[in-house]
Amino acid sequence: MTNSMRELKKNPDTILKEVRLLRPLIHQITNSVSSHIQADVTAMLGGCPVMSCLMDEAAEISEKSDALLVNIGTPHRDTYDVISESMRIAERRRIPAVLDIVGYGFTDFRRRLTESLLERFNFSVIKGNRGEISSLAGKGPGPKGVSAFGHSGDDITGITEALAKRYNCVVFCTDASDCLSDASSSVTLSGGNPMTGVLSGMGCALGSVTALFSAAAEPFDASFAALCSFRAAGEAAFKTARGPASFYTAFIDALFALAEQGFGYWGNFID
Repeated sequence: MTNSMRELKKNPDTILKEVRLLRPLIHQITNSVSSHIQADVTAMLGGCPVMSCLMDEAAEISEKSDALLVNIGTPHRDTYDVISESMRIAERRRIPAVLDIVGYGFTDFRRRLTESLLERFNFSVIKGNRGEISSLAGKGPGPKGVSAFGHSGDDITGITEALAKRYNCVVFCTDASDCLSDASSSVTLSGGNPMTGVLSGMGCALGSVTALFSAAAEPFDASFAALCSFRAAGEAAFKTARGPASFYTAFIDALFALAEQGFGYWGNFID
């Protein structure tokens, strides 16, 4: 698949500005490993994060939210019911919902959970790494835990496009080059720094930013802006980092600067 990217209705700089004006509330049903960085990146880019997996308040939060993130990274006994209640309200209110299929294919439980959600609900965006996306397409055994170990020989761009057609939504796969498609328009992005794929929680944080941007833009534009923001922050962070710990700090600082100053060069990431 070659790039067939349509003209964006809102470019990443416009989305950044609108998010800061709107300050959207993002309900995040997410995992216990990454929730802190997810809340941080949402707030730094202009959103209001609320992190809750409680059934007792799922409906009330969903009624007040501007977008929903569903992340299955650390599922628990009530996960399906909490997600279902939140998605029921999200669909009624027509707010965007992002599904991050963390660890899909690693266990039968995660596979059944994801497939049941996709059968019942219409998500705006599905995201995952190479192993997760390949497994969802039936092309591989799944990730090693939640780490991205897909088959390097897979046509991941074609797989992403096929999944977008199957589920009638935007799908993107993160890897050395990111693949993004809504079936009619597709693009691959490069640049950034590989360290973002090494640190735990970075992929989950990307899901949070995707949900945040979806509150201000259509799913394709929001996903493109989220991917560009992480590649821009990764490039900036690597210039001063001395290792993984300092890279993490520099990455957070770079995202904050991005929110303040804008991109200016986001088009450089398109292959």
